[in-house]
Amino acid sequence: QQQQQQQQSMMMMNQTTMKTTEKKEEEGGKKEVEEQQEEGEERKRRKKGRRAMPVFCKIRVSDDVEKTVNFARALESAGAMAIAVHGRTMNQLRLDQHTASWETIKAVVKAVKVPVFANGGIKSREEAERCMKETGAVAVMAGSGMLFNPAMFASSSSSSSSSTGGGTNPPSPLEMAREFLENCRIEPSTLTTARGLVIKMLIPLMRQNKTACDELIGADSIEEMRFVIQNLITDSQQSSSSTSCLLYTSPSP
Repeated sequence: QQQQQQQQSMMMMNQTTMKTTEKKEEEGGKKEVEEQQEEGEERKRRKKGRRAMPVFCKIRVSDDVEKTVNFARALESAGAMAIAVHGRTMNQLRLDQHTASWETIKAVVKAVKVPVFANGGIKSREEAERCMKETGAVAVMAGSGMLFNPAMFASSSSSSSSSTGGGTNPPSPLEMAREFLENCRIEPSTLTTARGLVIKMLIPLMRQNKTACDELIGADSIEEMRFVIQNLITDSQQSSSSTSCLLYTSPSP
């Protein structure tokens, strides 16, 4: 009788263990299924997000116009929402030696339905407007030209002000250099980078004023460059003969 009781106890324990194991397996299975479902939903969200994210592409032209057009069409078919076309080839890096091919940009504009931005060698607001008119591009991108004259789109001409809402006098190179160096207090820059950009902005002045050129090149800190620029601004305001230093003359990059 004692053995029977022990056997019954063992059977009951086994049954309890089996039920507990089955319950855990069931709970684990449900949890695994739920995790798989969550992962699947997350993959769907990521995939949907990738499709919804706009992609912007920038290319350079080829010597072959048709090759450039076909490449732009391929980008459009792949999902590009807009395309910027640099009008010079990879081998045409010097702005003073090669001009951008507006004809190739125009061909791309005609071949695709997405917005096309023209790029390459833009040095003034008037030139940007003429480029958009001749190529059909919806906008222009400016790179090197903006480094030499950050205010190149702030034209005061009557034609530009009437068509684009401008009309205010652009800041002088010295004023832009001072503003840039002030911004360096908010967004730190290396001395080499700051000096290089300031010298680009002030090329016309540097050609006229060797002392200023030497002081900027020899500056040991951005703060010292600020001091030099402020002195130049003060001198130009006090001397009518120095007024020309504040006028911008577009240099050859």
